[in-house]
Amino acid sequence: MDGKALEFLTTNRPARRYLYLRYVITFLRQQKLGNTKLLDRIEAKSYIRATPGPYLRKSMLISLARRISDHFLPEAFYDSTFESADGCPQRSPEEEDDLVMAFDRNMQDALAEKGGDEEVIEDSESDSD
Repeated sequence: MDGKALEFLTTNRPARRYLYLRYVITFLRQQKLGNTKLLDRIEAKSYIRATPGPYLRKSMLISLARRISDHFLPEAFYDSTFESADGCPQRSPEEEDDLVMAFDRNMQDALAEKGGDEEVIEDSESDSD
């Protein structure tokens, strides 16, 4: 699927912010698992900023990175964040940490239901290039 545009067959599709969140979570999980081959490719090809826009509060993204992988994200991820937004409540760092902890717990439960440990996403591109 590398290099292919994401296409939906109907008008039912997730909002861009959800796709961005899923992308961040996948990146963090692969970072935690040590899949440096894939992560290096992602960073080198600038896939990080494929759909720019303010999708996630910066402080929440930092909390997610700390909780899920205990690593920092490449600086380009922070281009799709915001500090504050109209209609979006400001939360204390403790409240954000609680939300991130609950989110991580829900993801762990979903993985356990799915039947197993996390897998490293293999690099589909051949090593010959």
